[in-house]
Amino acid sequence: EEFEEQFVQQGYDTSRDIDETLDIGWDLLSMLPKPELNRIDEENIEEHYREDVEAEVAVG
Repeated sequence: EEFEEQFVQQGYDTSRDIDETLDIGWDLLSMLPKPELNRIDEENIEEHYREDVEAEVAVG
């Protein structure tokens, strides 16, 4: 649901650059536990994964 709302449903009048789009993508990926990101290079995970986002999801 978050993926649809934040990432996919960018309106035609929404203007965001690639960096902002990637940040949104990492926010969404960071909702998952790190072990589930087994198709992403460990170096990228260490650089971009946001522990605070995973903690927010776990809390509620």
